[in-house]
Amino acid sequence: MRYNSRAALRSQHFISLLLLCMLIITGAALAQNSSECEDGFRLFEHELLATEPVCIPENPQRIVAVDRFSLETLLAVGIVPAASSDIDTFLSDFSYLAEQAADVMDIGNPPNLELVLNVQPDLIIGIEPRIADVQQELAEIAPTVSITFTTSENWKAVVEAIGAVVNETEAVEAAFDQYNARIETLKESLADQQAPEISVVFPYQEFIFAYLMDTFLGTILADAGLSIPQAQTAVTEETETTFRLSLTKEQLNLLDGDYIFVWMYSTGPEDDEENQRLLDDLVSDPLWQTLSAVQAGHVTTEIGGYWIGSSLIAANAVIDDLFTYIAEVDPAEVSPNPFRDGSIEATPEATEETSN
Repeated sequence: MRYNSRAALRSQHFISLLLLCMLIITGAALAQNSSECEDGFRLFEHELLATEPVCIPENPQRIVAVDRFSLETLLAVGIVPAASSDIDTFLSDFSYLAEQAADVMDIGNPPNLELVLNVQPDLIIGIEPRIADVQQELAEIAPTVSITFTTSENWKAVVEAIGAVVNETEAVEAAFDQYNARIETLKESLADQQAPEISVVFPYQEFIFAYLMDTFLGTILADAGLSIPQAQTAVTEETETTFRLSLTKEQLNLLDGDYIFVWMYSTGPEDDEENQRLLDDLVSDPLWQTLSAVQAGHVTTEIGGYWIGSSLIAANAVIDDLFTYIAEVDPAEVSPNPFRDGSIEATPEATEETSN
């Protein structure tokens, strides 16, 4: 009986919170069907908006970022959301942002709707298709903006769209100005090298994935005047593959270029052990030993998952690695990463204590 009583109370609490949030946003939700919004709201329209135009707060106080990309973009423009998904995996790549993200509640992946409700957000932001399965439920909690993000090479436009949602277009422009300035400095640092070719690989079970130019990473390489090996480009054109190649060990020759970067995904000790086994198996392969980058000592296994893509913070982390391992200069000396010096500050509205 005690268990059933507690379950009933928990259910009543959840329903009460839901009714409260629905009352708060009713006016905004109704206004979404018209060209006008209630006082304190504005109609958000954008070519990347995955839904009909939506009324959103002019000055949101408690933002929920449903995915890592939205979290990273908000942090990049100085907004610390009240809650987000993937906090632990985010900080595994960007431990230097632990202080800034300390107060962000983790709502789980996929997002736990009850946790989202407890946060009492006034704005929810996510990317499509990641948000698709829960978009309707989230929209019943608070005004929800779903931004279309179907191809990773389009990440810059998605950053700009999220910046527009939170009225931070100038901050986005400033962040991209910093990005472009760092790219130019990187190109100057690489001036004595003739367009190095780079392979970015991920060993996985019996395959080795090689990442291509039509990706988040590819846009950064292209901006810096870098590329993947011609052999991979030829296969890409032949197979019409745009994201990554799945290679067997017999195809390791396709990785031959000037530099090889190997990244591994880990969620804990068991993954670390398996990753080390896969890496040992790869580097001991006789064909691997014949690759130019291997023979020149130009293989890096210290990069993180940020190479495979997110937003501005990840892009700057990739630039750091390109400075370090290809240009062989310290980025902190020639072009400091703007997100490594603790410059991200929470906006006053983003630091309100999370409701229980």
